[in-house]
Amino acid sequence: MKDIKILQGPIVPNTEFLSTDSPELYEENLKKQPKNWIWRSKPVSYNLNKQHYRTSNWSDCDWNNSVLVFGCSFVFGVGVGEDDTLCYQLSKNLNLPAINLGQPGVGINFIWANSVLLKSQRVVPKACVYVWPDISRQTEFLSPYEIDNHGAWNIEDSAFGKMSLNETHNLVYYGYMIKNLKLLWNCPVIDATFYKNISKTYQCDFIEYLDQARDISTLPNGFQSVHPGPNSLKQGADIITKRLNNGI
Repeated sequence: MKDIKILQGPIVPNTEFLSTDSPELYEENLKKQPKNWIWRSKPVSYNLNKQHYRTSNWSDCDWNNSVLVFGCSFVFGVGVGEDDTLCYQLSKNLNLPAINLGQPGVGINFIWANSVLLKSQRVVPKACVYVWPDISRQTEFLSPYEIDNHGAWNIEDSAFGKMSLNETHNLVYYGYMIKNLKLLWNCPVIDATFYKNISKTYQCDFIEYLDQARDISTLPNGFQSVHPGPNSLKQGADIITKRLNNGI
């Protein structure tokens, strides 16, 4: 298939650290965490494609024989190695490629836009998986393919602050987006989330926090930045696998 074009991810080089998983935080955690902390010896690296996604270049992806996995940093896998990501473990379970379309900090409107772009480029996947991010997230569009993200980490400085705090609006908006995406695809569509309010409202699978990624921190505004660790992501992959086994 020709090279696909979707929304650009953050511009970062291939590196050992990325986003909230910073070298400074890692050094701080080495002092704070127990001696048996898994990340003392377990390496993490981020190998990104040309559009800054944590997967193969689009021209190398077998789009029509793959599962597309949409989401935020939980799908991207901030703070964990490639073989611990939800997509890697899902691909291993299904014996099918799982294309990692997660990006740190994005909102549901980013996920919706990428879905529309892929559909318009005649991508016909085996299935689509949506791991829904926090409802307060707002993605601002700077151009048709460039974005800026707003959420708990910058809510006070964001023009989207009031909207981000309006839970009623966000839950209703989410509902319309989820219905729209289910109508978009002619393939199995699976919903899951790490957020209880989303799981309860939209009856999608809830993935529990069983462990933590490498970037354990508390931001100045009190926001706890803790990404799910390998066991949490494996649990998510196993839940999604059970849902998909009857649909592929």
